Amino acid sequence: MFKSLLAATTIALATALPSFAAPSTCWLSSNARNGSLPGQTCDVNVRTNDNGHNVIDVYTPIDGAMLSIVLWSDNNRNPDYAEVFYQDSKFNMNYRFDNAGDLHLYNDRAEFYVGM
Repeated sequence: MFKSLLAATTIALATALPSFAAPSTCWLSSNARNGSLPGQTCDVNVRTNDNGHNVIDVYTPIDGAMLSIVLWSDNNRNPDYAEVFYQDSKFNMNYRFDNAGDLHLYNDRAEFYVGM
């Protein structure tokens, strides 16, 4: 009985925690600017939350940062804004996809690219 309880607990925990895909590359800057941004390894996972929205989870192993992104579109399915959740904060950013298919988030204080 103990083994079956342990197995059930392990399965429940494994399905509750996000599983990340192979490492990707992210580029970020706390100061929005035009120019080159330093790249770093990050793990990216796309999941559907309880409300049915697609959520992009990004984990940067170098600094241990974890953020979640929800993309919103207007009625014509054009990018409207992104909600970014980091620690206990939520903030809105503009977004677009660049020619390489990377997600580009930006506002007047920060800039962030996620390799998709």
